[in-house]
Amino acid sequence: MNRHLGSKLVTSVQTQIHGLIEVAGPQAEKELDVVKSAATEEMTQSLRAELDRLQALKAVNPNIRDEELEAIESQMAELRDYIAKAQLRLDALRVVIVSHQ
Repeated sequence: MNRHLGSKLVTSVQTQIHGLIEVAGPQAEKELDVVKSAATEEMTQSLRAELDRLQALKAVNPNIRDEELEAIESQMAELRDYIAKAQLRLDALRVVIVSHQ
C-alpha cells in the first residue's frame, strides 16, 4: 500500500489506536516490573559470583586489593539504581492492515 493511503487509514483509526495504547499502558507497566526484577536478579547473580570469587582469592593472595572488591560493590549499587529508574517508553507503533478479499 502506498504511503498516502496508509496515512489516511491510520488517521481514520487514530482514536481507536489511542484507546488501545491507554489500555496497554498499565499492562506494559506490570511487565516492566517483571523485567526490572529479572534484570536486577541476573546482575546480582553475575556480579555476586565475581565478588565471591575475588574474596576467596584474596584470602590466599594478598595482591587482591580492597579497592577491587569495593569497585564491584559500587558497580552493583549503581546498576541497581539504574535498573530501578528504568522507564517504559513507546518508541514505535506498527499498524497492520489486513485486507479481506
